[in-house]
Amino acid sequence: YNYSPEKETIKDILLLFNVVTVMNKSSAYSRFPFDSYNKNKKGWSLEHIHAQNTEGMGNSKDLWIAWIDEHLKSFRQFSGDLYKEVVATLEAVDREELDRDGFDKLFSDISLKIKDDYGVDLHKIDNLALLDINANSSISNNFFDVKRSLIIDKDRSGEFIPVCTRNVFLKYYSSDPSQVHYWSQSDRIDYLDAIKSSLKDYIGDEEETDDDDE
Repeated sequence: YNYSPEKETIKDILLLFNVVTVMNKSSAYSRFPFDSYNKNKKGWSLEHIHAQNTEGMGNSKDLWIAWIDEHLKSFRQFSGDLYKEVVATLEAVDREELDRDGFDKLFSDISLKIKDDYGVDLHKIDNLALLDINANSSISNNFFDVKRSLIIDKDRSGEFIPVCTRNVFLKYYSSDPSQVHYWSQSDRIDYLDAIKSSLKDYIGDEEETDDDDE
């Protein structure tokens, strides 16, 4: 993922996933809206479904505080001692004294606490979705539940959100959609299975390819 060719390959796969998903709809007139896709002058990027870092937060304390408030609202909906601890951590932040190093440490500490729910390797296709660069920059530093709300708001306002990206944040591919607040390891497995199933006629089955190589 760190190399441009690999990123471009993942983008191509996800674009094909969106195209095939639209093609497979029951309507004979279903077509992927390339006109809307191509209208985006700044292009498309890979959005981490679960956030990877705080790079886009800059040195704006207002953004850090907004991030804390949004995630307090989100994590208060979770059950269990782990998330009570996360909420307590966020509530204990000294907002007046908060600086960039302190915010980075806060993000890192919370990411570490919840890593078993979210998974570890964040740069694989099962944690990536297509999103336009403008939207990506505005939501990229949030955890799943906050991103989900922002994606829904953008979709409601008429912004073009690729169908599979919308489906991801609506837990369309997940076998246990009752848990909507975070992007879990099982969600990632289900999402990857959906990609493989949809594209097997176009890029082959990975397991079959491995067998042929042996």
